[in-house]
Amino acid sequence: MDCRIPADPDILGLGVRLGVYFQFVSNILIILINVEEAVSSLLVSGILFTGIFIAELYNLRITNPPPSSTITLEWFLLLDFQLLIPIIMIGERVKTRQRISFGLLTLFLFRYLAWNTLNLWFWFHGLTVENKDQCMEPRVFFFGNFGAYGNIRSAFKAFTIMGAIGFPGLLVWWFISLLQRIFDADIPRGERWKVKLPKYFEAINALFGDDEGGSVFIYHFVSTIWGLVYCIVAIELEIRWNNLDGIGGVSTTGQIIPLVVGCLSLARSIALVIGHWINGGGEDGEEEQ
Repeated sequence: MDCRIPADPDILGLGVRLGVYFQFVSNILIILINVEEAVSSLLVSGILFTGIFIAELYNLRITNPPPSSTITLEWFLLLDFQLLIPIIMIGERVKTRQRISFGLLTLFLFRYLAWNTLNLWFWFHGLTVENKDQCMEPRVFFFGNFGAYGNIRSAFKAFTIMGAIGFPGLLVWWFISLLQRIFDADIPRGERWKVKLPKYFEAINALFGDDEGGSVFIYHFVSTIWGLVYCIVAIELEIRWNNLDGIGGVSTTGQIIPLVVGCLSLARSIALVIGHWINGGGEDGEEEQ
């Protein structure tokens, strides 16, 4: 029996995936020449993935998609988190001290809380919700091809519980930090809505000494690429292993917008990198490296 499982092309279609992948490649290229713009570009990916996440919640509420589709989307929604920490840690080490805004951090924080809550629901309950389109055991990637009903489910339950342990502390920190930024007159105006790295992130950066580029830049740059490659491999393999249907091409108009945005972002980043190299780097490149 040929088992093909339908998936929503406006969320996991080829056009959406390529648009997102191109957007991330453009972010990585920008890191090489302009850390300030790389930090600013996090807002674009944050807004984009917030929209995708809301669309998935709507899809879950209205259509009850097969678990195989939801498993794949979990990796998809994790992609931009792979950019966040390495980029802000690189930004902290350059001379100009590029820091993300409190508003952007709030966007990422609450979407992380919502994403992890969705994972808790899915691995403890949603995976076994009856669905007429789920004609096979869902497959999940974790350095291999595993059936989602087996022991790997316990591992993902443990991961989501560990991710939820810090929920109360994160919310308390966010609320206290918000009040301080509103009422503390001693905070300089230019720093009021900028976020300083927590001490343990600073400790990681300190392991690389005092250089503002070099080893610390290479470490965070490579870790960014590794995280993105892992998630992309997981997404594409799970689509294949779960026999997800209807998302192999650009078959709906809803895929055009993310695809065009991703292509244009990538073209702009390539043009900036080429221009930067032609001009010999310039003063900004020297400061950042």
